[in-house]
Amino acid sequence: MVMVALEVFLAMKWKLNDSLFLELGSIVVFNWCANKSMRPWSLQATFADIERDIEKVGNVVAFYGRKEWK
Repeated sequence: MVMVALEVFLAMKWKLNDSLFLELGSIVVFNWCANKSMRPWSLQATFADIERDIEKVGNVVAFYGRKEWK
């Protein structure tokens, strides 16, 4: 869902000077986003795509509960 949210945001071509906030529904996915060493090897290409899209968006903030990753 992170990749889909980034793709939708980029497709809409919004030019905001603000952050894109993503609420993650899984603590596991949150940990994968926050800590590269926890990512499964099989998803490395997917996370590389996500990181490229994050660079295009600018500032993305993902959160789960009270934790936050920037």
